[in-house]
Amino acid sequence: MTTLTELHNRLIVAESAIAALTAEVSRLTYNGTTMKTSVALRPAYSTDYHSRPVFQKKPYPLRVNDQEPISLADLLTNGEEVTIQVNTGKDADGNFTTTNAIAQFNGTELAVTKCELVPSLVGTSSVKPGELLYKFINELKENGHISRTFSVPPWRLCSVLREGKRLTLSDLRQLHLNQ
Repeated sequence: MTTLTELHNRLIVAESAIAALTAEVSRLTYNGTTMKTSVALRPAYSTDYHSRPVFQKKPYPLRVNDQEPISLADLLTNGEEVTIQVNTGKDADGNFTTTNAIAQFNGTELAVTKCELVPSLVGTSSVKPGELLYKFINELKENGHISRTFSVPPWRLCSVLREGKRLTLSDLRQLHLNQ
C-alpha cells in the first residue's frame, strides 16, 4: 500500500523532471524559434522509471525569464515561518520518518529558530533556502541520523502554513507566476 508520503516523493520527482524538461526547451528556444543542432541532445535526466533521476543544477534564484528573478520577498511575508523537512528513514511500519528545521523570514533572509535533531543550526541564516537545507542534510549525516546526503530541489522541501494549508515555496512560486 502506497503511503501519502511516498506519493508526495513521487510527485517531487515528476515535477523535477518536468522542470528539467521545461528548462531544456527554454534553453533550446531562442526568440520563439528552435535552434538547429547538429548533435542529438541527451536528456538531462534518466528516463528509466526505476533509476534515480539526475538533474542539471539550476542557478539561484529561480527565474521566470532572464529579466525577472523571483526572490523570497516576492513569496513570503515578514515574520512568516518556513518549515524545512527532511525524511530520515522509515519506521517499523514502513512509513517515512521526518525531522524539521523552522526558519523565520525577516524580509530579506531566512533565519533558523528551531531544529529538532541539529540544534547547532539555530541562528544560521541565508537568502537561499537551499543553503540552509543542505547544511541541515549534511549535519544530519554527520550526526548519524541519515546514512547519506542527497540532492533535492530545496523549494519543494521548504513550506509555509497559510490558511490551514501547507504550501511549498515551489507552490508559492507557481501562485506568484499565475497572478
